[in-house]
Amino acid sequence: MRETDYAYSVGVIRYRETYLISKSDMDALVDMPDIESSLSFLDSKGYKDISLENLNAYLNQKSKEVWDFLVETVPNSTVFSFYLLKNDFHNLKVSLKSKVLGVETRDFLQPSCISPEFLKERVDEKDFDNLSYGLKECAIEAYDVLVRTKDGFLCDLVVDRHCLDAVLKEVQKTRNEFLISYANTFASFSTIKTAYRLAGGRRDKEIINMAVCHVSEPDRVELVEACAKSKEALISYLKSTKFNDIAKYLEKSVVVYEKECDERLIGMCMDVKDRVLGPEPIFAYYMAKEMEIANIRIILYCMRNGIDKETIRERVRNIYV
Repeated sequence: MRETDYAYSVGVIRYRETYLISKSDMDALVDMPDIESSLSFLDSKGYKDISLENLNAYLNQKSKEVWDFLVETVPNSTVFSFYLLKNDFHNLKVSLKSKVLGVETRDFLQPSCISPEFLKERVDEKDFDNLSYGLKECAIEAYDVLVRTKDGFLCDLVVDRHCLDAVLKEVQKTRNEFLISYANTFASFSTIKTAYRLAGGRRDKEIINMAVCHVSEPDRVELVEACAKSKEALISYLKSTKFNDIAKYLEKSVVVYEKECDERLIGMCMDVKDRVLGPEPIFAYYMAKEMEIANIRIILYCMRNGIDKETIRERVRNIYV
């Protein structure tokens, strides 16, 4: 599509941006004296009838509503399908574990490229032929691993690798330089996190190879070699690459690293949010809304678990509003 085809959608997004929760409002939310006050504050900001009961399902529905709005507004919403795939592959995990391990089916994520109900039906019938976006190949491999080992962690590794590979393949269809760059950065950050979690855990190369997707950077072979040695070796390798400046966050903790990665990704969106034409400002709005919902989830769960406000502030992601 031409960039001018998004002109109307960008105009609509500009209006919707004014209703995003600002950084000052997010700070105020953290400073609320109790969780009841926080829920009341969110109700006034558009999160009507929010409560702690079924909070996860409520926020997942909010994400779906944002996507539904984009579908109605954008001339070609499939340009963002690559980002939704993480939900499809999550739903595949849930369906596989329900089928093989008898785990209760819950918390399907939406929006998604494929209906969660259809996906679960295909898994229940062990009929993966009509699954697209790389889900067929993933389901076959993950199902086999789960049946043979009954190891949910190994299943997660397989699905997560296929997910990132699918994201990288799908985003190429957009032919959009920014979206491709975003997806590649997202995949690199995710792969590094996976490698760090496996490093030093006496995992052999076969398992590490099973988990690491085919990113262009960092070098996959060298990453696997370093991961197989130790966390220290992995950090040392990363410091010799373009990821040198982010490796230091892994040395602090995975939680700190995840926050830094999220903020760098939203920072990429900040750089393009003011463009007049093209899909970039629309994607930037969508990511800002996703980050807003993620922050609300972090704050409310932390408050419910009695975590102090300073720790909550450290976990909340900065947003561009």
